[in-house]
Amino acid sequence: MCGHEFFGLWSKSSMSTDSKPIVVRREKSDLGKVFPSGVRIDTTSYGFGVFTFAFIPEGTPIARVSGPMIHDPGYSSDYCIDAGEGMVLEPEPPFCYLNHACEPNCQLMVYVAEEETIEEDETVTDDGIYGDTEEEENFMPDDPCEEEDEGEDETESEVWVEAIRDIMPNEELTIDYAWPADRAARCLCGKPLCRGWIVDPAERDQLPG
Repeated sequence: MCGHEFFGLWSKSSMSTDSKPIVVRREKSDLGKVFPSGVRIDTTSYGFGVFTFAFIPEGTPIARVSGPMIHDPGYSSDYCIDAGEGMVLEPEPPFCYLNHACEPNCQLMVYVAEEETIEEDETVTDDGIYGDTEEEENFMPDDPCEEEDEGEDETESEVWVEAIRDIMPNEELTIDYAWPADRAARCLCGKPLCRGWIVDPAERDQLPG
């Protein structure tokens, strides 16, 4: 079981930070490259983009976004992804080429593995069988590392691209960057309901028409 929550792809380049951005290689040699996830890099009217070969049904997790996961809330780069709880993902090919659209066909999902839980009235005996806490608690040895381990979080987030509608073969994969108004940029997606800006829809009224 995994918990999940949506986060947009966003730029933090206007934020001040002492963290040095990781340089992700974005090269002309990536053009035409095919990836095991069933996508390829091709040209668009505004640069490279990510395209699919096959039909993808709505709700399909397409692929995990690979790249360094930085545990630094102050980290900044042009296309880093907020993975929650102070973690930022710097995407590598192919999804560093994932473009914005005001009517996207994909979204980013952050999955976090849930820790296995035990009911309050149960404990695990030495042979791995669940028993009653009241009967077994006097026989369970104290764990000398319990205080040191308490509060540590060893779970790691994974960012996935997921289809939010049916996607046709050879269609470009896009997401809504939903940048905040203070970092908005003119949009060139050309969709019928284009907002005119790459901006969070809730902050569109803060920008000129």
